[in-house]
Amino acid sequence: TGGVVVLDRFGVRDYRKVVSLWIVVSVVLAGLTLARNRVWKDELTLWTDVVKKSPNKARALNNFASYYGEMGLYDKALEYLFKSNAIDPKDPFTLNNIALCFFYKGDLQRAIDYASQATLVAPNFYQAYNTLGQIYLSMGLCKRAVDYFLKALDLYKEEAKIYYNVSLSYLCLNNIERAEHFFELFKNYTEDKNLLKTLEADFQRRLYIKKQMKVK
Repeated sequence: TGGVVVLDRFGVRDYRKVVSLWIVVSVVLAGLTLARNRVWKDELTLWTDVVKKSPNKARALNNFASYYGEMGLYDKALEYLFKSNAIDPKDPFTLNNIALCFFYKGDLQRAIDYASQATLVAPNFYQAYNTLGQIYLSMGLCKRAVDYFLKALDLYKEEAKIYYNVSLSYLCLNNIERAEHFFELFKNYTEDKNLLKTLEADFQRRLYIKKQMKVK
């Protein structure tokens, strides 16, 4: 009925015409839906289509790279990130994503270089400080790591995982009280129950090891 009323406002009073027009519209919409489903079939198809249509858009390239990064295909991700970086050398998202790819590949110095560049072009870009904290924590430089994580929290206090990173840094520094404090903050901020369950088990395991080491 709603469809007929709308069409009637435009002067379509022959309901046979209405039905015919409705069938045509339905067929067209169905065709568009099928085409859209083919494009959105999976993320790879989606981002391939986006990049094909916008080959010189840094954001499109960055998003395509993020897909490869999530799949663990860091070299492929870097290929698109470098293209994005060439278009917009001062985009902190791209610089930070390059840093993360190098971090996951184990090239820590290049990871530090690119994350540091991100903080220079965008001093309030908290994600880059979090990345630097992760890199230094992986290197066992716990004090430097916690400083970067706390800087990230100063800029943005709503990111639950940063609280977890701070708690790990304090465990690394053998400051169990501060580690437990920040882990409680992490629990307060996270809404992902599965993530909480996983990381709580990980934290308790690490905490137990630290306490056993202190006893010895």
